[in-house]
Amino acid sequence: MIRQNGVDRFDINELARRAHCSRATVYRHVGGKDAIIEAVLTISSATVTTAVAERIAGLSGRERGVVAIAAALREIRADTLTRQLLTSRRLQSAVPAAVASATIIGIAIELMGLESGDVVSAQWLIRGFLALALWPLPPDHEATAVRALVAGVIGEG
Repeated sequence: MIRQNGVDRFDINELARRAHCSRATVYRHVGGKDAIIEAVLTISSATVTTAVAERIAGLSGRERGVVAIAAALREIRADTLTRQLLTSRRLQSAVPAAVASATIIGIAIELMGLESGDVVSAQWLIRGFLALALWPLPPDHEATAVRALVAGVIGEG
């Protein structure tokens, strides 16, 4: 339903109707709209993370960072559901909390090859990534922006 109609038009009543149960049953078994959207986002994010991890295997330093960000942007843009989730007004209001999420920070640290516990660098890269994902640049400018973002955070390493 989210893939068909988008996150902002996802309706628990319609879900209950399609599942042949009451709205209360949906809430009792899955926790409601926010829980469903979070689960969909988690599954969708895992797919992107797995694809990026495959692309950066064996890479380090700037090259790893540039490839990771470019691959993640491609994966998100290629998947209708992930793109809808990212551009949803509902989720955009949650972006500040997502940037501070220990899970998201941990994923960024791992994928970017940062030092364990380098929360500030991870948050900076997450913010830059979200800016590129939400407000794309022309391809040649985007490549330059990704390289500059990574160089600014990772440096020469």
